[in-house]
Amino acid sequence: MGTNGRREETSYGRWARFALQCTGVLVLAALWQISSLAGWLPKAVAPSFFETISGLWQVIHTGSFWAGTANTFRAWAYGMFVSIVIGIPLGLLLGSNKVVYRLSRPTIEAVRPIPPIVILPVVLVAVGYGFNLSALLIAQGAMWPLLIMTSYGVATVPQVALDTATVFRFSFFRRLFFVRLAQALPLIGSGVRLAAAIAFAVAIMAGLVGGAPGLGQLLGLASQANDLPTLFALTMAIGFFGVVVISIFSSVERRLNRWKVSS
Repeated sequence: MGTNGRREETSYGRWARFALQCTGVLVLAALWQISSLAGWLPKAVAPSFFETISGLWQVIHTGSFWAGTANTFRAWAYGMFVSIVIGIPLGLLLGSNKVVYRLSRPTIEAVRPIPPIVILPVVLVAVGYGFNLSALLIAQGAMWPLLIMTSYGVATVPQVALDTATVFRFSFFRRLFFVRLAQALPLIGSGVRLAAAIAFAVAIMAGLVGGAPGLGQLLGLASQANDLPTLFALTMAIGFFGVVVISIFSSVERRLNRWKVSS
């Protein structure tokens, strides 16, 4: 009964949060529309909410929108894959040795704040425009949270867990994967969530600034043409896709955190 009660309470809490979020969106949409009708928001600055919805309906019925969406998520997925393949194993190695972790930490903290836009000219010279541009920028931006969260999670494993593994004569690799990695999984989940959000933002930025094919490129073309309904419609669609990405990886993070608490 207690477990069922907690589950029902958790389910109720989720629906309550969802209803509250929907209410916030509806209030914002109403304020947007009222501001447009009252003239507080000039049409030269932004279309009304209903005009934006109408523009979004037209945009999603075009092949260029779905082609841009496919290009954006293809580059996002490839960049995420590269960042995971590099960031998590490197974080494991750095975090498993206290001396190496302390030596590498200042360098990582110094390099991490460099935004992907700064290295854009170098990447353009190296790989040119297109898919490779987006993938490299995404991998560079998304790798740092994975590297930092993984190395920190591995470095802060409780000493009692390591001592227990030593008593049972665990090899280095068994301690690395079955003790350090297992204990660090919740933090790695948080790093993956942050990396996914950063990767999606960089994928849009790569098209908007670097001209890589995708939703960002369509956003730039609409801005150049001063097509405000399409511009705001694309922005709304990008925001929706971003929410979906964050929701998926937040769910994964919550599952990992539940595992940590139960263990």
